[in-house]
Amino acid sequence: MLSSLEADRKRLAEIDSKILEIGDDGPDSELCLERELTQKRLDDYKYPVLTLPDETILEIFLQLLPVYPVSPPRTGLGSPTLLSHICSQWRNVALATPRLWRGIPVLLYRHPKSAERRRRQMDLTNTWLVRSRSLPLSLDIISKGLKGVIDGPGLYEGVVAQIHRWEHVRMSSDIIGMGVFNDPLPSLRSVRLKLDGNDEEYPRNTVFKQAPLLRALSGSSSLLLYATLPWSQLTSLALEGFYPHFVPILRKTPNLLHCELQINDTWDLPCDPFRIQLLRLTSLVLKGPWCFPMSRQSTHELMRSISTPALRRLTVAASILGAYPRSSTPALATFISNSEDCELEELNVVYEQGGADPDCESEYRREFPAISNIFVGGF
Repeated sequence: MLSSLEADRKRLAEIDSKILEIGDDGPDSELCLERELTQKRLDDYKYPVLTLPDETILEIFLQLLPVYPVSPPRTGLGSPTLLSHICSQWRNVALATPRLWRGIPVLLYRHPKSAERRRRQMDLTNTWLVRSRSLPLSLDIISKGLKGVIDGPGLYEGVVAQIHRWEHVRMSSDIIGMGVFNDPLPSLRSVRLKLDGNDEEYPRNTVFKQAPLLRALSGSSSLLLYATLPWSQLTSLALEGFYPHFVPILRKTPNLLHCELQINDTWDLPCDPFRIQLLRLTSLVLKGPWCFPMSRQSTHELMRSISTPALRRLTVAASILGAYPRSSTPALATFISNSEDCELEELNVVYEQGGADPDCESEYRREFPAISNIFVGGF
């Protein structure tokens, strides 16, 4: 069928060329009649994709976009805006489907010369807010321009007006000073705070008090150290920073099921380890500084300080344990013993850029035969 369409298009161009050449454009001429029949065949043809029911088209749209709560790009491939520009049928389906518009990337321009760009971006954001109707929102709030706390709630007042719909939020630390988080956040389930610049520049009174559904949090420990949050209701926590900052935060989160700690430096590890009990934790990820391995003393202090009797899955960087199984075995044994002999089911030892010795995995299996699944590789 496509080959015949191509032949008709080619013939149509030839007819038009001949009509122009010989001037035979009368309505009853042989060329004009042939042109009319050829054009009708082209007009009557329906591409298979345009015969699909709206329900199937919608399912295709949902497969093309990132899985919620990941926000799609504002324009281009993977954007619902692009899907709405293909044809009228696709546009109608896209505009009638709030789910396509509930993941919203919000760009904030702070440079004084960015007023027009800021206005266009906010108009686009407000359009997505309207199209998402009353659905909960996933917001990826990104600031661009000068460093420092941005200066006006008016920059994204449309987003703040929908604060009751915020479900998943990712934002940089310079936005935190805008004070919108004292309002109730009845739909909020997860927050990710990215440190932008020196956290000393930003307020340390971040408040997410009225968020009864909040369960997942990630961000810089130095930023979260002074935050007011419903810590005890969290079940997932990811921290990045210095280990001493982790301790007071972890002591306030007794109901964690999953925890991820990115240790950026080892010099501040205490000589006398703090004791942290995470009685319900089933999954723990420990990432260390890739630039240099932790000292054996720091490793033992770290592994002695955490007790996780319900732990089932442990992922740990080789820079924390040591490059070779024989040097890391004592630290792991200490950790398991300190966790009341937790019944680990899975151990992942992660080496930077696949730098593990091929025999490492078998050595870990010999040292820890009770752990059924042991993997050695990269993140």
